[in-house]
Amino acid sequence: MGVVYETALPDGSAVALKVLHAPLLANEYAVRKFRDEGIAGAVVNHPNVVSVLDRGETADGVPYLVMTRIRGESLASRLRRDGTLSPYRAAMIVRQILAGLDALHAAGFIHGDVKTSNILVMTGTDGSDTAVLIDLGLASPWPASDPAAGSEDMTISGTLEYMAPELIGGIKPAPAADAYGAGVVLYELLTGTIPWSGATPAEVTLRHLSDDIVPPSLLDPASTIPPDLDQIVTRALDKDPERRFASAAAFATALEVVQPHLDRTGHHASSSIQHSRNTPTYAWAGPALRAAAH
Repeated sequence: MGVVYETALPDGSAVALKVLHAPLLANEYAVRKFRDEGIAGAVVNHPNVVSVLDRGETADGVPYLVMTRIRGESLASRLRRDGTLSPYRAAMIVRQILAGLDALHAAGFIHGDVKTSNILVMTGTDGSDTAVLIDLGLASPWPASDPAAGSEDMTISGTLEYMAPELIGGIKPAPAADAYGAGVVLYELLTGTIPWSGATPAEVTLRHLSDDIVPPSLLDPASTIPPDLDQIVTRALDKDPERRFASAAAFATALEVVQPHLDRTGHHASSSIQHSRNTPTYAWAGPALRAAAH
């Protein structure tokens, strides 16, 4: 979608400047999504969501966004280096992401691409983590005017490994889809792997639609994941959005209840981690992707 630079305001404070790639100026979809990203980041003022401080166009008509500069490390990078997190720490980070999502949803936007590489984590001197959702490039207004989109030219955008099954089926994004992405992130933090992967988009799609979830505890050699946390993860990843948590806030509340009882020390680095280190965001023609899955 764009390129991001670090620059400074006249007062010397560092900001991130995102500029739409010039070749995309003729792409109405890309321009619309860039505009939505700017609106979403400007209307949501929350510590767990990146803020858009200003937006406009260059003298040449290229859209740009000025955003807060977050000096953190992506969760994807941290997982590659350190391995899985303790259940307590994983729950704490995901609760913050859910708080950010709840603020986005309350403002009338869906994030659309919740994944470990779109979450930056800053660790304080006391060891506490602050997680921030970034990259609102797929943010979309919600509720959608046409929830059951049946258009043949419908575009499905996102990262397949984190994408809710109903989106593959042609349903417009809703809060339940963001909660599903957060559920995949929680699974990844606990186990070091994503629940559904594959060699091709069609294989990943089929697994999302048909494979049962393997409870995280079965992939935990240290036996630190209790049944209550298993149940929360499997509910968040239910293929039926009606059976998931009713909201990001409800998902966060469930984690808050179990968190005091979770292990704080369980952690292991593993050379076999298969988390989503190479899962870029894509846009597909919806009917073509669904046909490939069959």
